[in-house]
Amino acid sequence: MYPTEKLSVNGNIKTREINVTTAGWADFVFDPEFELMSLSDLATYIEINGHLPGIPSESEVMKNGIWLSEMNVKLLQ
Repeated sequence: MYPTEKLSVNGNIKTREINVTTAGWADFVFDPEFELMSLSDLATYIEINGHLPGIPSESEVMKNGIWLSEMNVKLLQ
């Protein structure tokens, strides 16, 4: 394995804390203009796609991994 990042770890990391910065946060969901997907549309989406909208599928995660800050925003959304 040849590192392609400033820090690459080929193994586990144990730490007490990680501070991840992000460009935005999910507070926009509280904006009166934000439209939530209906539960029936959500159920249909999950039935067709096998995962939540805006969340990568298992195959995408296995191929590309996830960016922690981006995933935390999506999970709060």
